[in-house]
Amino acid sequence: MEILLVQRQEAVVTLKSSWSEIFHLETVTLRCEITDGGDTEWVYEWLTSGTKLPQEQSEYLTIRVYFNDRRQYNCKGKHKEDENMETEWSNSMSLKAISQKPQAHLTSDTTSIQQGSSVTLTCSVRSSSGWKYYWYKDNTLYKPHTTQDFSDNPQISVSVDGSYRCRGGRGNPVYYTDDSNTVSISTIGESVNRKRMGFIVIGANLIVSHFIFLKHFIKVHTFTMSLCILIGNCCVSSVSAVVTLDPNWSEIYTGEKITLRCEIHRGDTEWEYEWRKSGSALSETESEIRITEAHSDHTGDYSCRGRMKQSQDHSTNWSDNVTLTVTVVSLRVSPNRSQHFTSISLSCETNSTKWRVRQFYENSYSNCGNYRWRTDTSPCIISRAVASGTVFWCESGSGELSNAVNISTHNDIILESPVHPVTEGQPLILSCRLWTDANLTDVSFYKNGKVIQNGTSGQLSISAVSKSDEGVYKCEINEVLSRRAKVWMSSESWVSVKCECT
Repeated sequence: MEILLVQRQEAVVTLKSSWSEIFHLETVTLRCEITDGGDTEWVYEWLTSGTKLPQEQSEYLTIRVYFNDRRQYNCKGKHKEDENMETEWSNSMSLKAISQKPQAHLTSDTTSIQQGSSVTLTCSVRSSSGWKYYWYKDNTLYKPHTTQDFSDNPQISVSVDGSYRCRGGRGNPVYYTDDSNTVSISTIGESVNRKRMGFIVIGANLIVSHFIFLKHFIKVHTFTMSLCILIGNCCVSSVSAVVTLDPNWSEIYTGEKITLRCEIHRGDTEWEYEWRKSGSALSETESEIRITEAHSDHTGDYSCRGRMKQSQDHSTNWSDNVTLTVTVVSLRVSPNRSQHFTSISLSCETNSTKWRVRQFYENSYSNCGNYRWRTDTSPCIISRAVASGTVFWCESGSGELSNAVNISTHNDIILESPVHPVTEGQPLILSCRLWTDANLTDVSFYKNGKVIQNGTSGQLSISAVSKSDEGVYKCEINEVLSRRAKVWMSSESWVSVKCECT
């Protein structure tokens, strides 16, 4: 008898990037490799700290890494055609991020050069690898000998005086280092302004294509000024401003950081900056807008332009708009109340499929819905008992969080109160209910432990809430059953009031 031994394929999680040192908020890609997988077509599954991601994932998983990130990643492969052919779950991979963002360092052979000579600048980033290099001259993007925004070479040769700096970037979306120190290069020798073919020439190759006409040193007429690049005897193109985002995400979530930069391509001059958001002027005059904690008010279309410091009449055109969207993800609870009798539907209000419902109770975290990812189109249905003090929220695959709410289930009496904060000036109705839906004849409502309403109504109505109405509420029902009294007391619920801010 012949016995055939078949070696089972194994799944291994590997880091796709060529660098092993990862920084806080950097995006990396993991790969699920099947050893001896041959030409077999596989369907992949991923686990993140025990949470199964959606079925039929790619062999690649792109994630954002956080400082003190304790998540672990596992993967497995299933044959596309043979359901019985699959690997075991791989060993876990964990990623540790360095908290401090790296800074580039710029050095120079010398800081003074003769006209016609050059100097070598070297941009370096700490020991990690994989960096592309972005160069800046006088606060504008500088692209030496390339049409790309970056260079692969950490060294460039410059022959024009100015203030230079650099930074590194890698990955997709690009993760940038902090800017380097500034190195100022000065040219020894006399520089003159030149006139050529009816253009005013400023510096080496930056010109304005119209003049301010003077008569006896009195300005008599001004044409609109536009800037262009002089190559040979031709004014070939406009000096352009471009808005870039760092990180390069047009959609971010509340609480995240992002920097908007106004980069002026070409031109060797110093600039002042103007910014607009959705057509309205902003007060910022620097080349960057740093948002340290994003909120919904930061959503808008951003554009910028540069104005020459040496001549305020000369400016670039406005850049194209760059849209920044700050998404506020909220946990939707149906029915919309904190206390429930039976099943509850929970879902994350977002178009993204990367958000799930999570819960916390007594120092234990878990995912809602038997470790399944849940979106707005696939809510998590809870039909079991939920103890008082249980907190629910939405969480993305990369760690962003929504608002958190307290939800509980009860088998006798509940206070129906809104699960989310109520806006000042809006009406508020609190209802007291028995699970039997019996008619109520003696109901008391409490706020912060004191009775605020007695009567036969099962509702407490406030026509326009104010901050003073915020507090802990509960209700009590006195019921007479077969000549004996029964008192039902609900659990407490916190009612939050938010300001109507304009």
